[in-house]
Amino acid sequence: MSNWTLYQVWEHQLARDKADTSSKGGQANHGGTLEERERRARVMTVLTQHKPVIQLTKQDWQAAYDAARKMKSGALASIAPAPTPLQQLLTDDPEQMTGHERVSSLIASMKQIQNHARYIDLTSVRVDDLIIKPVQKRESDRSRDGVPFSPDDVEAIFSGYIYQGQPPSDRTKAYPFWFWMPLLGYFTGARTNEIAQLDTADIKEIDGHPCINFCADDPRTPEAKRIKTDEARQVPIHPRLIELGFLEYVDHQRHDNQKKLFGDGLTYLPPRDRDTDHNKEGWAKSAGKFFNEKPKGYLVSIGVHVPHDGKSLYSFRHTLETNLRNVRRDGKPVDQTIIDAITGHAQNSIAGRHYDGGPTTEHKLRALVLLPIPEAINKIQSYKLNFVERFSSILNKSIISHRNKKA
Repeated sequence: MSNWTLYQVWEHQLARDKADTSSKGGQANHGGTLEERERRARVMTVLTQHKPVIQLTKQDWQAAYDAARKMKSGALASIAPAPTPLQQLLTDDPEQMTGHERVSSLIASMKQIQNHARYIDLTSVRVDDLIIKPVQKRESDRSRDGVPFSPDDVEAIFSGYIYQGQPPSDRTKAYPFWFWMPLLGYFTGARTNEIAQLDTADIKEIDGHPCINFCADDPRTPEAKRIKTDEARQVPIHPRLIELGFLEYVDHQRHDNQKKLFGDGLTYLPPRDRDTDHNKEGWAKSAGKFFNEKPKGYLVSIGVHVPHDGKSLYSFRHTLETNLRNVRRDGKPVDQTIIDAITGHAQNSIAGRHYDGGPTTEHKLRALVLLPIPEAINKIQSYKLNFVERFSSILNKSIISHRNKKA
């Protein structure tokens, strides 16, 4: 242990957490997939210049936390036998720096590993001995939100094994969110967590139209839903979703007394910071892992997404914005305030924020029906035919098993 770097400390804690099946703490509750946590461990090791933890002084720890704020986006962090030099990981250009959210996650993980290093007597330096200020929010053209899917990407997504062809033999589980989340993303532009956290009660009729009510819970509610802007919005359900059987699926979940629309397969992940009401993890982490994580993530396996390309399930949000703006560019009347009301973007003007009551349900529906319907989506017959019957051998078993675990 005298030669252990932070990477070995991370491995030690990971092994301990896996062995302790009764533990509800550890790395599993600190966000990210195993792949992402392993990447952070390599980054931590570079930030501490590959030194054995037992040799790290208070000044070394402080320098590592300070350096984390200057990390270069997309930089590779390698450990032995080909260790990355610290300077290769850093930049002074704000446009090249890693986004504030990822830096905050890294620092949270590093604090956790430092605490574990103290627990196994490899350091006497406490986190509280250091000056670690909150990471200030920063945005750049690179880090703002990612990129939309191209038309070819969209065709590939809705022609993949979830919707067409022979289900893969290496998948032993299947869940309804596989089928519905990309479709809801395409036709609502909602954020991934907003879709993943939906309750069956959030599907309701408004002004004579079936709608999705994207709304937050009281932060003190167990497993609370949250909305980035904290303002509820109602988005009409696109006719194509109704044709595919979305409302029947909702009714089925209600009949089974299921509170969560996609609770079969998704689980709630608490916030990394137990003292905050802000939770970016929520219900979306399991969905993000299935769709975005290499090597088996759905978007990866069908060739749509590679690491650091800006594409993820969240890209449907940009896809809808782009598609509706293109409709307007083609001369059809789709006001930007209607697009913002659908996606939940706050209005910029004082008049918009304080005096405009916003577009009606009918306004939003008229805009949504102008969305182009990809050929692949047109080929989908229904949730029952294209998903339930194709995955019948494992779908019911997966749902029953998941419900039993939550019971």
